[in-house]
Amino acid sequence: MGLGEQYLIELHRQLIREMRFNRYSRLPDRKFINHCDVVAADISKRLLEDDKISQVLEFSKYTDEKLKLITPQLYGGKVQWKLHLVCDCNNLIYDPMLEKPIKIADYSKMVFGEYVPRVVHVSKNDIVKFIETHNSDSNVY
Repeated sequence: MGLGEQYLIELHRQLIREMRFNRYSRLPDRKFINHCDVVAADISKRLLEDDKISQVLEFSKYTDEKLKLITPQLYGGKVQWKLHLVCDCNNLIYDPMLEKPIKIADYSKMVFGEYVPRVVHVSKNDIVKFIETHNSDSNVY
């Protein structure tokens, strides 16, 4: 198991544990875990340390050119987002809502209970810059 997988398991356990207390989970460096861009950057960084190059995907739904809210099942309908960013490496999605990586084809149905379209938000060519820009002290909330 690589650094990316180990980190994902750690984040998942922390997220589940802190959901019970209705608190915002934080990454080890005190960034909020609910900032999906920061989480995607942190996971991408660890995958890169394992010599795996990832990209970041955006899951979102548009209706009449407006963003429609998406609802992750993990939160029991209490949370809705306009979009969600996740790390994709070799057609596996790394998202702390799940304890282990999952195939892209299965992700949307598993997490949202329905098909949610995806687009590349950050390409593999731009992942290092994305990691660097989301790894600064300015992202501590």
